[in-house]
Amino acid sequence: MRDFSSIGLLIAQIHQTSDRVFERKLREASLQKLSASQGRVLFLLESHEKITVHKLSQLASLSNSTLSQLLDSLEKKGIISRVRNTEDRRKVHIVKTSLFDQYFLTYKNVLEEMITVYFKDFAPDQRKLFEKMTLQVLSNLVKEEHESSSNDS
Repeated sequence: MRDFSSIGLLIAQIHQTSDRVFERKLREASLQKLSASQGRVLFLLESHEKITVHKLSQLASLSNSTLSQLLDSLEKKGIISRVRNTEDRRKVHIVKTSLFDQYFLTYKNVLEEMITVYFKDFAPDQRKLFEKMTLQVLSNLVKEEHESSSNDS
């Protein structure tokens, strides 16, 4: 059995290796100018006609500054645009441009390839268990993050 102190390292290795494989697959799909992080933002945007930067930040679990950099890059590529709310100029909405669908569909295909790689040689019940346990780990971390941030206030 693996020593518990190495689980964090194992998760980090999975994350780093996954990012490298994913970036390679994006390049192979001619999306070399799209990072995995930008793709994750596209995936979140896909189900929204328009969304505020604040709401997107919450959904992506990213700081406003990190998200702002990703959005700057997507906007320069012409994939999204920022539109100020006419009633409240402090609110900025993200809207998809005509290029969005092309990028999103290609990104989605690469993501489906990655899922195949992740679960290669997994039995269906193993995959379901892995997904359930991973969601529990995420839930634990989110709770801890919220408890820590409310204690800091």
